[in-house]
Amino acid sequence: EGTMRNDNAADASVGDGQPETLTGEEAPPSQIAICGAGIVGLVLALALHKQTGVKPVLYEQAPAFHDGVGAAIGMYPNGLRVIRDISPDLLAAIREAGCPYEYRRWMRHDGTEVAVASEQALVRRDDGLHSVGIRRWKLQKILFDAVVEAGIQVHFGKRTDEVRIRPEDSLVEITFGDGSQATCHILLGADGARSKVREFVATETSNSSRLKYTGTTCLFGLASWPRPERGICFPSAITTKCHACFFPINDHEQCFQFHFPVEDKERNEATWGVLGAKEGKEECKELASRLRKEGWDEEFLNPLENVSHVVRFGFSLLQPRLGNWAFGPVILLGDAAHPPVPYLGQGAQMGLEDAGTLAQLIGRICVDEQGSFDLSNFHKASRAFETMRMRRTGLILRYSQLAGREQQKRANGKPFSLIREAKIRHQVARHGTLPLLLPGVQYDYKEDVANLLLRVKIHQQPSMFRFRHAPVYHSQKMYHVPESGVLSPEQCHRLWSPEPRQQLMTKISEVSLESSSVAGDDEDGPRRRTRERATRLRGLLRPNLPALPSIQGRKKRPDLAA
Repeated sequence: EGTMRNDNAADASVGDGQPETLTGEEAPPSQIAICGAGIVGLVLALALHKQTGVKPVLYEQAPAFHDGVGAAIGMYPNGLRVIRDISPDLLAAIREAGCPYEYRRWMRHDGTEVAVASEQALVRRDDGLHSVGIRRWKLQKILFDAVVEAGIQVHFGKRTDEVRIRPEDSLVEITFGDGSQATCHILLGADGARSKVREFVATETSNSSRLKYTGTTCLFGLASWPRPERGICFPSAITTKCHACFFPINDHEQCFQFHFPVEDKERNEATWGVLGAKEGKEECKELASRLRKEGWDEEFLNPLENVSHVVRFGFSLLQPRLGNWAFGPVILLGDAAHPPVPYLGQGAQMGLEDAGTLAQLIGRICVDEQGSFDLSNFHKASRAFETMRMRRTGLILRYSQLAGREQQKRANGKPFSLIREAKIRHQVARHGTLPLLLPGVQYDYKEDVANLLLRVKIHQQPSMFRFRHAPVYHSQKMYHVPESGVLSPEQCHRLWSPEPRQQLMTKISEVSLESSSVAGDDEDGPRRRTRERATRLRGLLRPNLPALPSIQGRKKRPDLAA
C-alpha cells in the first residue's frame, strides 16, 4: 500500500523538514511506533493522535510516495466512520476525491441484468455514509497530508527486518533493512500481508500460521473509460468459468477485477505484481479478444481495451488463522493480522476498523483523568482489542469467502448459476440488497467499544444487574440469565427497553452501581437483596413488568462472576 506520493514527501514528513537519522548514538525510545505507512498505518496514527495526544512514529519501507501509482479501492460506510471520527474535513476530502456508488448490479457476461439494488440499502439512517470508489494514491495522499499537518513523523526507506523485546529494559527494538535501529515502548504492526512483525508475534506465541494460496488469481486494472451506469457491477460467465467486478472511481475512469480459478500447481508468482505499460495493455487486449469470442458484452470489454494500469496477483490467507495478535507490547492489525479476500469489499475496511478500535481502547483505558498517557494499562487494551477484533474479522472473512465461493460456483455451471440468480433476485426483492453485505457495512466500532467497556464495568461492580440464575419471563417467553449471573446491555435492551439503544446505554451508564445495603443478616437476606436489585432494574428500563418468579427452593450456586 505504501508506494504513492510526491517525491519530496520523505523530507516533508519528518516534522522539521529533515529526515531523522537512526544510526549512530541511540535515539530516545518513542512511546508508540507503527511499522507500515499504508492506508491503515496512516489512519491508525491519526486516530491515536486524536484519542491519546501521542504522536506515533511511522516507518515505511517505500523510499517515497508518488502520485498516479496503484489501482483503486472501495470505501464502505464502516471504514468511513473511522475517518469521520478523526475529522469530518478528512471525510469530506475523501468523498470529494472519490465517486459514490448509486447502484449495485448483478449481471451475466452477455449484459443481461439479474438484479439491481440501490446502494442506499447499505446506509445507516443515523449517519448517511455512502460507499465510494477512489484511486488508492489519492486516498493515501489525503491521509498523508493530514499526518504531516499533525506533525507526525514518517521515516521512509525503513523496511522492517527484525523485531525483538530487549530483556534488560523491556523496550521493543526494530532493526531495519539499512542496518539502522529504533526503539519504542509499544509497536503496532501494520506492515501488510507479508508482515515481519507478524513473524515475531507468531514465533513468540508458538504459532505456525503461513500464507496459503486460495486458488484464485486476479487481473486488476484501471481504465480510462466511464461506466455506462454509475455503480458497482458483478458479471459472471459460465463460458470462461470466471467472474468480475467493475466500479467507478470518477466520471471518466473505472476499475475492473477479473477473478480466475488457477490451480496451485499452475500458479506462477513470478508473474504477480504491477505489469509494465506495454505488457499490461497487450495482456488486456488478448483477454478482451478471447472474452469477445465467448459472448461477453462490450460494456465489459471496452475497459480492457482502454486500460492504463494493470496488476496481477493471487489471493492468500493465513492457514491456520493466528491464535494471538499480540505479544507483550507488540500488536498486529490490518492485513498483518488477517489477510483478506476481496469479495465483499471489506479487506481495507477491517484494517480501518482495527485502527479505530485500538485507538479508542488505548484512549479510554490508557489515558488518565488528567489526560496523561499511562502505559501500565496497555495490556488491558491489548486483551480487549484481541477479544473484539478476532471475533469480528473472523466473521467477515467467513462471509467474504462464502460470497467468493458462490460467485465462482455461479460461473462453473448453468444449474447452479440459475439457482444462485434466483436467490439473488429473491434477497434483493425482500431486503433491498444481499443480507450478506449488511454485517460488514452497518457495523459501528465505537458502539462495540462502548458496549464492551460497559460490560466490563458491570462485571467489575456487579451488585446491580445480578440475579441468582433465575429465569426471566417476558411476553410469555422465558430467558435464562447467563451463567455469569449478569445481564449484558444487549440482553437488557432485547428483553425490556422500548427506547433506542443509545438512550438505554446512556441510562445504564449513569446508574450507580454501588451495592445496596439491606439491613439484617437473616436467612432470607440474599433473596431480599436479589428482589430489590430486580426491582431497581425494572424501574430503570420499563415500569409495571411482572415480578420475577420466586427462587425459593433453588439450590445455591457459586458466584461465577466473582
